[in-house]
Parts: sequence; structure tokens; C-alpha cells
Amino acid sequence: MSAGQGSSSVTTPAPPKGTCPGCGELAGGERCIHCGVAARVGPYHVRQVLGQRGAARTYLADDADGLVVLKELSFTTEPAATTLQAFHQEARQLQGLTHPRIPRYLDLLQLGVGVDTRLYLVQEFIEGTPLAEELAGRPCTELEARELARQALDILCYLQGRSPHVFHGDLKPANLIRRPDGALFLVDFGAGWVRGGTSSEASRYTPPEQTAGELDATTDLFSLGVTLVDALSWESWWKRLEAEASTRLIARMDVSPGFHEFLSRLTSKDRALRFASAAQALRALEPPGQAPLHRARRTWPVLLGTGAALLLFGAGFLMGRATFPLPTYEAWRCPPAPPPQPCTDSREPPLRPPQDTPREASHRTLGTSPRVLDISNRVGPASEAPRE
Repeated sequence: MSAGQGSSSVTTPAPPKGTCPGCGELAGGERCIHCGVAARVGPYHVRQVLGQRGAARTYLADDADGLVVLKELSFTTEPAATTLQAFHQEARQLQGLTHPRIPRYLDLLQLGVGVDTRLYLVQEFIEGTPLAEELAGRPCTELEARELARQALDILCYLQGRSPHVFHGDLKPANLIRRPDGALFLVDFGAGWVRGGTSSEASRYTPPEQTAGELDATTDLFSLGVTLVDALSWESWWKRLEAEASTRLIARMDVSPGFHEFLSRLTSKDRALRFASAAQALRALEPPGQAPLHRARRTWPVLLGTGAALLLFGAGFLMGRATFPLPTYEAWRCPPAPPPQPCTDSREPPLRPPQDTPREASHRTLGTSPRVLDISNRVGPASEAPRE
């Protein structure tokens, strides 16, 4: 069970006084004698167990000013003085964080002695929905994944810009809380990293060098890359596979080439191939307008709409409502012939041009009609002139 915080709504009422918030039995003191869950931590009354991972528990508790989250760390043996010193140093570093999307760290407590020593980080409670729960119903589109990456990288830029650098070390969907207004919060810094360190647990979100005790600015970037792969293809089958499955899955994703390259660099096993910092990764993100607006499985409404538009355009064309007017009938008619010129000669105008052949000229001198001679010339040999 994850030890992160956050839920869509706080509906669990405070347990009756003296009752364990874990098992519901009578606690028998500040800590349940049955399950070991804390019923009271200093001035804080525990309302609910939010999660447990290994020796760490996370509680939702009531404070005088409202709800807070308690991060508890217990030990199986007496902790060394150096361990306690490192905890207090890390807690002071976390109390100095002032990013608007990182919960404020309010207090730190050390209770008990010897093997019963317990350390607590007290932080602001962020009411919202864990990304892991949000993605259970559907995967993200590319535009949504880009916005998720942008908000997470903005937080990592702030952490990596601190002196000394602060590394979260456990970035995953369960530790990203989305508030109702859409703001994304990075929570659960109990496994955080200040001046380096290692994690007692490894998961798909853990890069190889982190399990070996090495850490740099690319560690949280790898975890973010795997988180984005989860967001784009939230399918339970692939999460059970080995870490290399994310690389194979990226190759089959329907995303733009630029975002494909972005994911491949984030999730590279070789940290030398990743972005050197969160700031560099943030600059590499393409503007949102260049990302496809729809996934491949959603393209059929676009095709249907395009076909409908073409049909409407064709109908409008046939009905004479297209954007360019059809030429009218008058535009297609040949221009009218010019009117005939009036004849000023009283004689019948000649049917042929005045250039007559010599034979026609001889007949004209005899008073014979050229029209008759012309026809006789066309239908047969010339006949002899009638005798007088």
C-alpha cells in the first residue's frame, strides 16, 4: 500500500475517543496494542491511515488549524546518531520549501527512545485526487500528458535549483495529487533526497543507478518519464512486465515524433542519454499547439465530420449556393450579329464580289443575269446562248 496522501474527498470521520483508527479496536493508549497504529502523535489526533510502505506509515490527523499529514518512520533496531542527525537536517531542508505546488512542511517530531524511536514529518494536507486514481478510468491524450509533464517539471526545476539540491526520489502517479482546480502537487517527500541518498525500495519508477546508491538530477526525470508512459497507456498488463517494457511500449504509442523522442530520453536506462536537468527537459517540450489534438482511436469523428462537410458543400453547389456563382445563360450566348447595312443602290445588289471571271463579264455585257449563269456553271457544262 502506498504511503502517499490525498483523496477525492475527506469522508472518514474521526474515530471515537480511545478507538484505533487502523483496526477499530480499543487502542489502549497512544498506540494501538493490537496493530501498532498510532492513535495520537503529540498534539495531533490520528483520524485515518492513508498508507503504509515498509517501516513508514502515513496518517491523516486533526490539528488545531485543520487537517495535516503525518509521515511516520519507525525502526527495527535502535537508530544511530548519524541517522537521527540526517533526518533532522532533511526535515529542515523540507521546511524551507516554498513552492506553491509542494505541501508546506509544518513540524518535525522525534518520539520514543531506543528501538521504539519514531520520527514524524508534519505537512499540509492537499485535498485532491491521486493521479493513479485519476488514470484508472482512462488514459491521457498527448496534450494532457504534455501538461502533466510541464507542471511536474516546473516543480522539479524548483527543487533542483535549491542549494543544496533537493531530489524527491519517489516520483510516481500515487504521489502526484491533482486538486479540483487542476493544479498538480508533488507530495510524500518522506523518501526525498537531500545531498544524496538511497531508497530502501525499488519499483518500475526507480532508475538503475538509484538502486545502486547513485543519484543526480536525472533520477526524478526517469521516474517522471515512466509516469508519463503510464498516463498515456494506463493498461494493467504492461505494469507487471520488466522495466524494459516501457521502451517497447513507447515505440508503439501514437504520439508526435517530438514527444516520442522526449519520452525516450526521459526513460533511457543510460542516464547520460537523459536530459541533464529538469530545466533542459522543460525547454525540450514542444508548444502544445504542435501536438495532435486526438488520439488515433478518436479520428473517426473527424473523418465523419469532414465527409458531412463535403456532402453539404456539394449540395450547396448544385443548388447554386456555392461560394463562386455559376455563369448565367446570357454569359454563355454568342454576341448578336451586327445589323445589315441599308442598300443605297436601286439595283439588286450583286451576290458575288465585283471581281467577275472573264466569262461572267462577257455575259454581263449581253444583259444576261449573273445568277442564272452562276447556277448553270455549277450544275453542268455551259449551254449555248439562245438564238434570236
